[in-house]
Amino acid sequence: MYELTPIMPPPRRSRRPAPETTIPAVVVLGADPIESSTAAEAATAMEVRHVGSAAEVTRVLADQSTRPVVVAVALENEATTPARLELIRRLGRAREPVGTVVIIDPANVALLLEAVRAGADDVALRPVTVTALRESLERALSRRAARLTARSRLRALEESCARLQELAVHDPLTGLYNRRHFDARLAAELRRSARSGQPIALVVVDLDGFKGLNDVRGHEAGDVHLVRVAQVLGARCRASDIASRIGGDELAVILPDTDETGARAVAEGLRAGLAIDLDATTTDRARRLTASVGVAACPPIRRQAAPLFAAADAALYRVKSEGGDGVRLATTTSPETREGTTP
Repeated sequence: MYELTPIMPPPRRSRRPAPETTIPAVVVLGADPIESSTAAEAATAMEVRHVGSAAEVTRVLADQSTRPVVVAVALENEATTPARLELIRRLGRAREPVGTVVIIDPANVALLLEAVRAGADDVALRPVTVTALRESLERALSRRAARLTARSRLRALEESCARLQELAVHDPLTGLYNRRHFDARLAAELRRSARSGQPIALVVVDLDGFKGLNDVRGHEAGDVHLVRVAQVLGARCRASDIASRIGGDELAVILPDTDETGARAVAEGLRAGLAIDLDATTTDRARRLTASVGVAACPPIRRQAAPLFAAADAALYRVKSEGGDGVRLATTTSPETREGTTP
């Protein structure tokens, strides 16, 4: 008895940040000695680092990846202001949020507004007091925490949406594409084939003896066999092929850029791979499982979904009527199925 192993795409793992330490870090950029002393006093419960350039801030942040960080940026002269404003913008776009406080002269209204537009979390106006700077640092930490929570929720939502998208187009048992996705992709591939002039083929598979397997061994055994069938399709199809479960025990593979000869070779490989002896007793009616396979290609079949599928399905049922375990290529005796005819 086979073991049932699901082959759905694995769930995406959430990229959660490493646990943070409880002591925040404050990086003070470009403050004068008095402001540096004020920052040290204001951040008594924090680890304070004083740096002289935006590049130094980047290096310090690389070592502080597991703790909350606030960067206090002093804006005071035209030479350093552009680089420091760009640093604030960059910190706002960082994957792991960093709080920012701007230390600035209240008379410089234009620069103050530019700093806020750049993404500063809070502003400490000169002359800076210990109380005012402490409150600014705490507000920046609070806003940083809010952004961290929002980003975490957004990532979780994006992962959930991606998972739902996968479930919406896949068969939950086999992991193959479902009928809705098959129909959409067949129409799209036929349009692409018409534009490029390249051939396209369709292989339809029906499992022989599947009902007997369910009747004798139960539906769990049938599910196990369907999973194995999906694994065979996955192993024998190209990355560009579209393998789908379109019914209970009926499957289909769209073969882009494949003519009749190539499609027949693929079909023969699938038929051989899907033949299985369950090694059961002679009284077991589900001892031997095989597959009937129908093949149709454009050209010569008209490049439309309905005629192509009907031709492949008719070829499949000719195999079934002859005892199964075989491959048949669709014929074009019906005028409405031939390429070049008017629908």
